[in-house]
Amino acid sequence: MNRGMYKFSLIFLLSLGLMACDPSDVPAGGGTTVCTADSDCNDGFCGWLADNSRVCKPWADVGDSCRGFVRAEDRAFCDPSLHCLRDPSDPTFDLPGTCVETCASDSDCNDGFCGYADNSSNPARICKPFQAEWDYCGGFVQPADVTQCAPDFLCYNDQPNIPDAPGVCSKECSLDSDCTDSFCGYADNNGTQICKPFQQEGDTCGGFVQPIDVTRCDAGLYCYNDQPNIPDLPGVCTAICTTNSDCDQADFCGFTHNGARICKPRGTYGDSCGGFVVPEARRICEIGLSCVGGPIVDLPGVCELRCTTDADCVGYMGNAGGTCGLDQHQNQVCRP
Repeated sequence: MNRGMYKFSLIFLLSLGLMACDPSDVPAGGGTTVCTADSDCNDGFCGWLADNSRVCKPWADVGDSCRGFVRAEDRAFCDPSLHCLRDPSDPTFDLPGTCVETCASDSDCNDGFCGYADNSSNPARICKPFQAEWDYCGGFVQPADVTQCAPDFLCYNDQPNIPDAPGVCSKECSLDSDCTDSFCGYADNNGTQICKPFQQEGDTCGGFVQPIDVTRCDAGLYCYNDQPNIPDLPGVCTAICTTNSDCDQADFCGFTHNGARICKPRGTYGDSCGGFVVPEARRICEIGLSCVGGPIVDLPGVCELRCTTDADCVGYMGNAGGTCGLDQHQNQVCRP
């Protein structure tokens, strides 16, 4: 092609482009179709560009950001078949939401249930995730806060006399082996069984209770009742031990009435200690105190602070001066 023919062809092609496109139809900020309202757009909405011109933009899809207090050119709207789910903790709704699928019934949701999106007078219904094991469920709540446990889980309320109280999602079971880090217990008096969490250190346990109220201590804990002659009384889940080093400094490793060894509190000032007593009644004093007794070593003593002068007692029992005196057995001890 000679130079003259090439120049003619280029001019011809440019003239076709100018005839096919009106420059006023092309927004300075980019875009495809100029608009003034959503009705001007076939499949999208009429949005803004940075230079304040308006063009048709595509609808936001599932998982995309929507609405919110953002720059006009960044604002997006969900496809009409979707719902823009906003954060209910933001009363101003300044934060953008997220486009989610709507539903009419639970069957429309692949892995969840169909619930209300908000507490307005005409709320949309959206697919919500199921609650997992030990998540809260039920109770008297606003429509948008209603939850459902995943299949094979029951919403267990351990306060059946207060039906408005929330429960927790618990797995149905028939044996302890059906449960993970929990035990199989009764959910009601009709024989329904669910996995229940173990009691932790310091929680009550045992005692004469209804089947639905039976509890068990977690591994490494013992249900200790300090009044073994009244077995119907509840106990407390207490750490099992073999030596004093297994316990906190405020405790010592002592015996129960059936020979188990657990961490027990040490004796404080004035408590009985030592002596020839049954193993479960034996006690040692807290660190810093001594078990001071009389001439008969088989008799229990008393937890006290030994001393030789008043200076040994400074600050003891809140007495800044301190007094070193004799007890009933003529032992020199600090007096409060």
